[in-house]
Amino acid sequence: FQFLMITRQDFINPNRPLSPGDLSYIHERFFRRAHTITADQFQEFWSWYGPILKQIKYSRHINALWQAGVILGFFSRTELEYILGSQLPGTFLVRFSERHPGLFATSYLPHVMVSS
Repeated sequence: FQFLMITRQDFINPNRPLSPGDLSYIHERFFRRAHTITADQFQEFWSWYGPILKQIKYSRHINALWQAGVILGFFSRTELEYILGSQLPGTFLVRFSERHPGLFATSYLPHVMVSS
């Protein structure tokens, strides 16, 4: 509910809610899939997630990019390397940074330079 409100989406038919994959990433990364969490885990999560919400809420172009699917969202670098492994050179993906809250990271498959 909170995410849909911040991203200004329809509660009944949201354009792009958090996916099961997004929630799984968050649950694994911050809470190690535990059924209960500690105050420290919550603080670590909110220190990372809060700036992302702020970026989406107050930067209209970021919200538009999120809802259009241009920003892939919540993935680890390792997951994106796997996804990119089967793509064409020059393919890139944008996700939320794991290390820098509220910022973005780009993963890409570089072009291979062929000399003649």
